[in-house]
Amino acid sequence: MAKIVCVDALIYWNGAVFAERNDASISQDVDIAEAKPFVASMSAAYATKTPTWKSWSCSLNGYYDDTDNTVQNAVSAGTVAQLVVYPTRANLTNYWYGNATPNSVEQSIGSEDYSELNCDMDGSGQLTWINQ
Repeated sequence: MAKIVCVDALIYWNGAVFAERNDASISQDVDIAEAKPFVASMSAAYATKTPTWKSWSCSLNGYYDDTDNTVQNAVSAGTVAQLVVYPTRANLTNYWYGNATPNSVEQSIGSEDYSELNCDMDGSGQLTWINQ
């Protein structure tokens, strides 16, 4: 197993490179339905659990690029577009993809470090991992 450090991630959103992203996190959730049928004895009392609704989200952190207002405008417009996350540019055959919409944008503006623009996105539909 090879370990990677996400210093060269490549992220596309809405058909264009999402510049200056150096930190990405993808989270997947599954709701679980639980059935507890009647039993005559507690020794036979086992719940049956079934996965139901699935959802996913993505957090993208990086530096602010004052020439690109794509994500700020997308929050206002409610844009849903394809998100593609390559963990490393060294291997473009492994990646996540799905449609997502930005649900929050946070911009830090400080005097002692570079300004950051961080974005959280909610997935819309299926998230797929490609590993070729």
